[in-house]
Amino acid sequence: PAQPELSRLIAEGWLWNSGIFVMRAGTLLEEMERADPDMVRNCRAALDAARKREGGLYLQRSAYSRCRSISLDHAVMERTRKAVVVPFKAGWKDVGSWPALWEISSQDAQGNAVIGDAILEESRNCLIHSRDALVGALGVEDLVIAATADAILVSRRDQGHRVGELLSKLPRERRGNQPPRVRICRPWGWFETLGLGPGFQVKRLHVKVGGRLSLQRHEHRSEHWVVLSGAARVTRGSHTRKLGEKESILIAAGEWHRLENAGSEPLELIEIQTGSYLGEDDIRRCDDLPSGPQAGGVQEPEG
Repeated sequence: PAQPELSRLIAEGWLWNSGIFVMRAGTLLEEMERADPDMVRNCRAALDAARKREGGLYLQRSAYSRCRSISLDHAVMERTRKAVVVPFKAGWKDVGSWPALWEISSQDAQGNAVIGDAILEESRNCLIHSRDALVGALGVEDLVIAATADAILVSRRDQGHRVGELLSKLPRERRGNQPPRVRICRPWGWFETLGLGPGFQVKRLHVKVGGRLSLQRHEHRSEHWVVLSGAARVTRGSHTRKLGEKESILIAAGEWHRLENAGSEPLELIEIQTGSYLGEDDIRRCDDLPSGPQAGGVQEPEG
């Protein structure tokens, strides 16, 4: 509700939806079936056709994409006749916006909350959140400054709830071909793109202890791996070898290969891709084939 209406409701003692729900899973599914049967049918289709790979479960894309975007509150809780509301006092706060994060964060004498690396001068009541870059703020008040590897948000603190309006424009208005330097999480660890240009791409890979990528190949690119730290086990064609710090290996286009963490510490390496096409969809996994890979005598290792 608008601020005047919100203030009135709070003054009258109305309860606020905390977003905390307690229910049996079966009851929730029954109410979802009643409220939105199409959603449940699409979810079940996506789950039934899901595939397990690299320690993760991947839902079937086309079925899941048919699910409409809607919150549990609107889809079920506003329609069910089985819900009851009870008062709840436990110091809980819904940190769903930048202003809410500022409120719960430790603040200096001027009311500034800093998460990450920042230098502030003559600034008051600001929230600075930066994962990578040093942020400098001079003579500003009541701002949210959030810096990530690929974007920076600057907003008045009382407008932080409107971030979604900017996000809705990103797919249409993103300009340039610079790669987003964000960490993409995978079941085996994560990777981030460090550089991208005509015919090449440079990535940093982090493989967790026990992590293993699928046996795969690429038609349009080769890959050069350089180990920064940790121990790697590399399957290339029909051969397997170990690599230590500062050692490297070249994976040719079309060659079946797999990367594993063979040590007791996280494995980090630089991957340099070169080729005519570098898209993430240029990949053929052994799991995708009906009877395993057919090139180079490679067979899927057991376990």
